[in-house]
Amino acid sequence: MQLWKKNFLLASVVSQLLIFGGLLFFNSFFFHQMLRKQYSYFYHNQQNSVSQVDFLLANDTPDTLKEYIKKMNHQQGFYYLINKENQIIFDNLPEDKRLSKQSNQGPVIQKKQNAYFLSQRINYGDDIKVSCLQDITFLYEQQNKQVLLSIVFGCLLSAVISIFLYWQMKKIYRPIQNLSHELRTPLTLIAGYSELLFRTKTTEQEKIEMSQSIYKETEQLMALISQLLIMGDLKEGEIKKQRLLFSERVNRLKGEYPQLQLESSKEEAFYGNKILIDRLIVNLLDNASRASSEIKVKIQGSEIMIENDGPHISPVVLKKLNSGKELSPDEHHGSGKGFRLCREIIFLHEGKITLYSRPNHTEVIISLKKA
Repeated sequence: MQLWKKNFLLASVVSQLLIFGGLLFFNSFFFHQMLRKQYSYFYHNQQNSVSQVDFLLANDTPDTLKEYIKKMNHQQGFYYLINKENQIIFDNLPEDKRLSKQSNQGPVIQKKQNAYFLSQRINYGDDIKVSCLQDITFLYEQQNKQVLLSIVFGCLLSAVISIFLYWQMKKIYRPIQNLSHELRTPLTLIAGYSELLFRTKTTEQEKIEMSQSIYKETEQLMALISQLLIMGDLKEGEIKKQRLLFSERVNRLKGEYPQLQLESSKEEAFYGNKILIDRLIVNLLDNASRASSEIKVKIQGSEIMIENDGPHISPVVLKKLNSGKELSPDEHHGSGKGFRLCREIIFLHEGKITLYSRPNHTEVIISLKKA
């Protein structure tokens, strides 16, 4: 598995743990806050019930008034039973809410079937016991709904963050992967020439030519390493830019590409990074020189077009190259070498690059913002 994918999985797992851990903490916090309110509400109703004991113990208390008290307490979800000398004086406990045991120490949470209650038994005098009960089932039902909503929200948020992390990490690591492709060629040539120098008998002229090739590839490698360092700092989102002209950058390379023909019309400067723009042009000229014996470069304004009469690039490969997708080994054939890196360089300069191809004609058009 690629390093950036491992980092993505690790970052995704950590973000999901933080998301669901945070949601669990807040759900638990709000639930306990609501439960504290229910305890306060229970104490308040309990005090009211105790203050009514003398009134309800009176023999002349009208039954209609008792029914009214029962109705009011039922609406509040609060119930109590008054027992005097094992005789029930007042009882508004529904049958499905009666508990077998109640605590004398303090209000406790008890469960019966799917219902939850706060309950406590109070001794009122020597022979009077008041059993209080408050239904808090709604609180647990509300908590279950909040947990379910939190899970759904957490899954959606995790999906969004995971997608964002995936594309960001892919964007950060993709330039480094592209540059590794570029580093392989000079390193292979240097290793090959070095082996020939050590293991074969060569003339002085051949030694000079090989040494020159090694020196040339070493310079190219050093430029690539400098570029790699710049690409590694892309997380900061800034690269050093200066006023440049395409014609100046191309003219510096004409000696390396004798088949190059340059045309310029109403050229305008643009802001770019010299190392990256040079690498861009070298990549495109290398591709063109391998595909054709003739290269035409046309510059107009801040736009450059590089043409060659090489083999036709299939529509499938062309679409992948223009969209920045990776080519399969069967699709390479040297046509797309370094093109993804070129797209990254243009992306950093907020420009546009497009590859066109038809039989015996391929062209790349690059547009950058005018300085």
